[in-house]
Amino acid sequence: MFESPLSEHLPKKSFSEVKISGEWKSYGLMSQNFNTPYQEGDYLGISKEIRINGIVHKPREVEYHFWKKAE
Repeated sequence: MFESPLSEHLPKKSFSEVKISGEWKSYGLMSQNFNTPYQEGDYLGISKEIRINGIVHKPREVEYHFWKKAE
C-alpha cells in the first residue's frame, strides 16, 4: 500500500506569545482548565491576549491558562 501525506506542505513553525502582567512571554501550552493533564514547563498565568509571529490577535472571550515551553 502506498502512503502519502495529506498535504505536500510541511507545517510552518510559529512564534506564539501571551501578554501577562503587561509583558509578552513565549508559551508552549494554553488551556481553559488549569488542571489539564498536558502541562509543560513553568506556569505563566492567565490572559486573554496572544500574538503569533508578532501579530496581535483579537482578545479571547475567556481567559486561558498558559505554560512556558519545556526545555
